[in-house]
Amino acid sequence: ADSLDPQFHSFTIASDDGTRSYGFVHTFYEEGCVGSFDAARDTLYVSKALCLFTPLPFLQASRQFLAQLHQAVTSQTAPPLPLESYVYNILYEVPLPPPGRSLRFHGVQGPIVCQRPGPGELPLGDYPLGEAFSLLGVNNMVKLLTCALLETQVLLYSKGKPMIQFSVYFF
Repeated sequence: ADSLDPQFHSFTIASDDGTRSYGFVHTFYEEGCVGSFDAARDTLYVSKALCLFTPLPFLQASRQFLAQLHQAVTSQTAPPLPLESYVYNILYEVPLPPPGRSLRFHGVQGPIVCQRPGPGELPLGDYPLGEAFSLLGVNNMVKLLTCALLETQVLLYSKGKPMIQFSVYFF
């Protein structure tokens, strides 16, 4: 019955040969109209999702692109180009940045930057740690990082609704 804020989460798909693809999902809620409830008394919200799959873990760039796409979908004023052109652009015209470089491209409503680590660099940790510290607390975050550094298996769960989802990967 209550409107929910949009949520973002990511996941990884690993193939049998070890290759990985990265998925990013921006879930939002729209007011729906179905005849099985009293529209005068209740409001029904329907979840919808915008998804993006990439060959590299461009978390922040994907989050920004999907958020901009969502804003354009729900905005009263249409963007300068049809939404399909922005989707086509990111799928077929925006190249992967070369290793060790950044690439800036224009999203639906503004510029987006994605970075790719060089061959001798560690994989990009594109997750804002300040958010994890604020949600988990300093003590729990120190325990989590200690377990990760000791290569201990880590399982995170929530008693309430999940606020964020993230995974720790070792390469």
